[in-house]
Amino acid sequence: MVSMRAVAAALCVATVVLSGCLGGTQEQQEPRVDSMDGLDADHNATSVVVNVTEPAPAPAALPWYPNDGAAVLVDLELPSFDDHRIPVTVYKPAIANAETRFPVLLQSHGFTGTRWTAEDAAHPYVAAGFGVVSFDQRGHGDAMDDSDVKFMHPDWEVRDVVALIDEVASWDWVLMEDEATRDPVLGAIGHSYGGAYQLMTAVFDDRIDALAPEITWHNITTALAPNGAIKSGWVDVFYGAGNAQQSVRFSDEFHQGFAWATASNELPAGQFGLVPDLVTGFNAASPQSYPGAITVPTLLVQGMPDTLFPLNHAVWNHDAIAANGADVFLYSHNGGHVLNTESLAPGQSPVPAGLQGVPGGRPCGEQEDLDIAWHQKHLLGLDVDLGPRYCIALEDDTAVVGDAWPLPGTEFRTVALGGPWPIAQGGGAGTAVPMEALVADGETVLAGVPRLSGSITSPGVDAIVYFSLQKVTADGLLEHIVHDQVRPLRVAGPNAGAVAFDIELGGIGTRLAAGDTVYLVASSVEPMFFGNAERVPGGVVLDELEVTLPVVTTPVFA
Repeated sequence: MVSMRAVAAALCVATVVLSGCLGGTQEQQEPRVDSMDGLDADHNATSVVVNVTEPAPAPAALPWYPNDGAAVLVDLELPSFDDHRIPVTVYKPAIANAETRFPVLLQSHGFTGTRWTAEDAAHPYVAAGFGVVSFDQRGHGDAMDDSDVKFMHPDWEVRDVVALIDEVASWDWVLMEDEATRDPVLGAIGHSYGGAYQLMTAVFDDRIDALAPEITWHNITTALAPNGAIKSGWVDVFYGAGNAQQSVRFSDEFHQGFAWATASNELPAGQFGLVPDLVTGFNAASPQSYPGAITVPTLLVQGMPDTLFPLNHAVWNHDAIAANGADVFLYSHNGGHVLNTESLAPGQSPVPAGLQGVPGGRPCGEQEDLDIAWHQKHLLGLDVDLGPRYCIALEDDTAVVGDAWPLPGTEFRTVALGGPWPIAQGGGAGTAVPMEALVADGETVLAGVPRLSGSITSPGVDAIVYFSLQKVTADGLLEHIVHDQVRPLRVAGPNAGAVAFDIELGGIGTRLAAGDTVYLVASSVEPMFFGNAERVPGGVVLDELEVTLPVVTTPVFA
């Protein structure tokens, strides 16, 4: 029988070769200029210039130049702090010069992807009044020649971005916030890995003025191993995809760490002095490690069925940044990191398949539109209607909105589920125990982050239990895990008595009809974690369970 680990790995290998896992890779276009020095104010250089028009007159109050999106593309390799050279494609607005200056948006890719290189990739952003600088991260794209991935570590990738900002600040067409300190007017866009660079750079360099990270992490360690249980579905996809399509250059330490995690069911944290300590590096590459550091306006956008970085990560980032007094918006959609061919390689598979269903829509708005409005507001000071501060996508592709978090009208309803509830463990097989948590007496909206508390008795040496919220329609014909969110609990044993726990479940957004029922389901087997499931046969007993659900009593729909 084929293992779930093999299924997960094959899913990614079969699809990412076509399109790039999470990446957004684009084909290389015709040769472009390879130096900013080769461009004079009239763009007299051998370059791609599309639909060049005369510069529009500048507004009287603001240095804002909306235009037709024509850009001069410049390919560069910029020196970083070490021997690494950063591959860059610059989309310089065709009308930009020393008198007609533009703010700049940094852009970077997802894991296994590459920077933008297509002629029209940045067109909407340029037309909206921005220059764009897209770059390859270490170990990706053209940067694979002289570097390997460090997962957004402050000593590596972050220093690369700082060097890139230094270079941007030297260009005479870039709008400057402070000429004396070489501080450009600067924003940032990108998803997943390309969202993490934004948050991590803002921790260490205050020259970034606004951020718009999509589907990224708060702590990469807790994303890969929530509550200590390794999420093998995604770990295998990352590793398998990077190796299969040779789109990522991993370090020897990472190869060793992956082998250790596969064999031991533990993340590599320097065990016995023989295993690489990747966990310390992951934590250093996580915004969670730097409370109080990010103080710039931030638009957080997360995927509700995202099983790698669920809504929880955006909420944690939101809470940390908002505590610093910064302007923060929180939006979501029904896509993200979804283990389905239609997400990993859209349109490439005749029949979508995977461990999850196909991704849904974006009822809170398209990312490009959100990016542009956010940066026009916070970089240029334009009177832009940003919409509601909070917008949470529901499973039916509608959305609920509000001006506060949790959403206005949210009641956290706690349901006592009691116990004892025995859960069999081990051997690749197990049990799933449903517990009725809520029967809707009318249309009911759940939106936010549920919690679960209780006790667990674990006589074995290691126990992992998986919790999810399952929705069953009133007629009993349809049932599914709400937004595919499954949250593990791992307890080391043996334990002579009960051990108390209080954990978050995965963030959700769903609409219930009268008679629909929500169950808390506890199970000992879960496909997303199959390769690193509990390996010692045994069992646990759950007791004193209480689940708390975010019920929006007065929902406002987008």
